[in-house]
Amino acid sequence: MTSNNEYFTSERVDEQIEQLHQTSIVDRSTNEAQLVNVLRRYYRVPLFAEDRAALEHARQRITGKQSDVDTRDDDAPVGTFHPAGPVTHPRSTRFMRMLSGLAAIILVGILIGGWLAVTHRVGTPPTVSSNGPKDLYIIHNELAYRLDGSSGKVIWQHRVATGKQPDPRVGSSAYLQVVHGVVYAVLDFDIYALDARNGKQIWHVINHTNKSYFWFVVDNGRLYLYSLDSTFSALNAVDGSELWHNTTFTTENGYGFSVRNGNLYTQNSAANQLDTLDGATGKIRWSTPMPQGSLSDAPLVEHGAVYFSSGNQLYALNEQSGARIWEQTVPAAGSLTDAYLAGGTLYVNGYSMIMESSTDTRNIFALNAQTGRLLWSAGPGYNMLNMPITDGLLLAAREHNGIYSIAGLDPHTGKAAWQVPFQCAVNHFGPQLTYPGCGALWTEDINGKLYLLESAGLPQNKTVYTLKSFDPGTGQLLSEHQLAIEQDNPVAIGASNGLLYMQINVPRIANSISYTDYLFAAYRLSDGATAWSHAMPPFPAPTSANTAPGTSQPVLAP
Repeated sequence: MTSNNEYFTSERVDEQIEQLHQTSIVDRSTNEAQLVNVLRRYYRVPLFAEDRAALEHARQRITGKQSDVDTRDDDAPVGTFHPAGPVTHPRSTRFMRMLSGLAAIILVGILIGGWLAVTHRVGTPPTVSSNGPKDLYIIHNELAYRLDGSSGKVIWQHRVATGKQPDPRVGSSAYLQVVHGVVYAVLDFDIYALDARNGKQIWHVINHTNKSYFWFVVDNGRLYLYSLDSTFSALNAVDGSELWHNTTFTTENGYGFSVRNGNLYTQNSAANQLDTLDGATGKIRWSTPMPQGSLSDAPLVEHGAVYFSSGNQLYALNEQSGARIWEQTVPAAGSLTDAYLAGGTLYVNGYSMIMESSTDTRNIFALNAQTGRLLWSAGPGYNMLNMPITDGLLLAAREHNGIYSIAGLDPHTGKAAWQVPFQCAVNHFGPQLTYPGCGALWTEDINGKLYLLESAGLPQNKTVYTLKSFDPGTGQLLSEHQLAIEQDNPVAIGASNGLLYMQINVPRIANSISYTDYLFAAYRLSDGATAWSHAMPPFPAPTSANTAPGTSQPVLAP
């Protein structure tokens, strides 16, 4: 099944901000902790790569007025960049940080031809199996770390400093992927490839333009990049050399792009067209209109067909030509996400992308993958869990009448073979929105068991986190263990080595700015006991909205 890719696009952020401005459902006596709890329940799915990119846009919008001054480290190599294509119009500061460059850069030494340069190449990429135990990787304040998954001890660390500093009022960003034994670290103006075994540098690329990197994907030997000049490019993942840079096609909506079977999928600046680029050349292969605007999710590509949704319209196109196979209007209250194909049936989640008056807007729809014919809908409040069909059942969660439950659905009819309600409070947010006081932060099928991390809020605003396991065939509760987590809003990273890994956010405040330091902890799946914890170095006292500069999301990988 695909990840829970719910795009927090700028348009949707705007809609919800405006709605919150215009309504009075938040009582002044409601404290911040309750509001955070409500929003966390509402957006209960874990944040995947596309989510983090779009949320970064939202963060930059909230930051306020952006800088138009480009800064540069005096020790960095100096070069010039002359755009080969037309200059794009700057995007609105409502949702995108803009970095306008200096009028000119004095040329020192040899002119660097191109927009990036490869430096300090050392060694060759290793070959590593993706099976077996996994460790934790993270970029933390421009230091890349590998932590031993069994003990939490630092295996290695490597400085991944950026040679050209971004606007200090906005701060730097960092993205991380581990693919085939190589750690790829992308910062605003630098890309590093490190040997996952020892942290040694394989190659390093420096971006000599004034437009920073904003998103990347490594797939099939290529590293695809989207930059804040609204263009795409691709590097050879083995040595960092440039394969192509398409300056004729530009889009302000390139963040969160996806790559499937050698094709890059994105949407145009108006968010009303799906564009497909050839991953080998960067050239446009085909485009198709999206009348309802904006991709709801990354396209699903299976068996020569591309499935995607726009609003409540679902489409199937030929992967090679973009020719339409079928189109179907699904009776969803809002958008469709999390497409999953199994046994010739296409399953999608449906729910409203703005503040719901009821979680009953959610539903699961099943369609014939060849014809688009609607086969069944599960009923109000259902959404699929992020896992494939297990023991012949489609596993789902339901929020209905303020009650949270999990269920095993017959994939042919959508009827519940079993359903287990959770015992927790029913909360009310304003006069209409009713929601359960509990939910699942993480679910995974491990060795034939359905594991789930439940978060349940208590009246005194303390949240209890309980690790549970179920028989996926019957719904029988097999075990439950409360975890020793004292802080709210932890992030579930994943499971390996018989452990569940969590990022614990420790609240701090400095210069009247709230921020968090990071602590990683591992809990035994067998009994919920803490196996180890590791506190990362504290962040410097923040002076801007970016309170975790040069820091990526943690990744669990071999």
